[in-house]
Amino acid sequence: MWIAVIVDDTVNVAELGTEFRDVFTKALSDGVKGVLLYLVGGYSLSKVLPAIRDVLLNNVALGVVMYVIDQDTALNVVREAIDRSARDLIKEFIVITSSSNSPVYRIADFIRSSLPNAKVVVKVKA
Repeated sequence: MWIAVIVDDTVNVAELGTEFRDVFTKALSDGVKGVLLYLVGGYSLSKVLPAIRDVLLNNVALGVVMYVIDQDTALNVVREAIDRSARDLIKEFIVITSSSNSPVYRIADFIRSSLPNAKVVVKVKA
C-alpha cells in the first residue's frame, strides 16, 4: 500500500519538510511501502528538493514517486494514476493547501467519488 500526498503551491516551500516528515512518519508506522508526492502549481524541483532532502534521506526504506505538475493538468494526472493501478495500491490520500478555493479540492472530490473506500484527508494550512 502507498500514501498519496497532493500539495498545491499555496503551501510555503519551507513548510514542506515538516509536512512530509509527518507523512513519512505515519507511512512507516502504518507499514506503507511508499509515498506518491504530487506537487501542484508553481513548485520547482530546485526549490522543493532542498526543503525535503533530509526527509527523503532519512526514509530510504520507503519508495517515493514525485510529480511536479501544473494546476491545469493535476486532476488528469491523478485520475490517470487512479485508473491505472492506484485503486488497490493507495491506502490514503492527503491533500494539503493554504487556500480555501484551491483546485486541489476538486482532486479530493474526484478521489472520494472514484475510490469510496479510500481515506481522503484535507489539511488546510493557516
